[in-house]
Amino acid sequence: MSKSDGQGKNRRRGPSTDVHARIALEAFQVRKKEKTGPAIQAMADSPELSALFQSACTTLSKSIPASFEHEGRTYWLKVYMPKAIGLIVYDDPADPEPMALALAGGSQEFGHIPPAAAQT
Repeated sequence: MSKSDGQGKNRRRGPSTDVHARIALEAFQVRKKEKTGPAIQAMADSPELSALFQSACTTLSKSIPASFEHEGRTYWLKVYMPKAIGLIVYDDPADPEPMALALAGGSQEFGHIPPAAAQT
């Protein structure tokens, strides 16, 4: 292995460039805080973890259908989740403990967007 190959490998996988390594580090730092009390902190303190949870919320939003069929007729669906949504993320499906937990605050609505709401 040449010296340049090793440097390229480090550059691709180092904590400064690997988003997954930064997520794992931020999640570890939050879990470490849990040992001394509740690990409540602003998402601004963990930008990569915040982005992970935002991606989870986006995925959740996209999974809610805007309409569904019942007895041959189409109905439109809007799902309203008041207060907060609890999100639990695992790094691996076989992990017994989650990598990170979060509460996404505020009212969330997913699914159908009525025409009047779409214009605002």
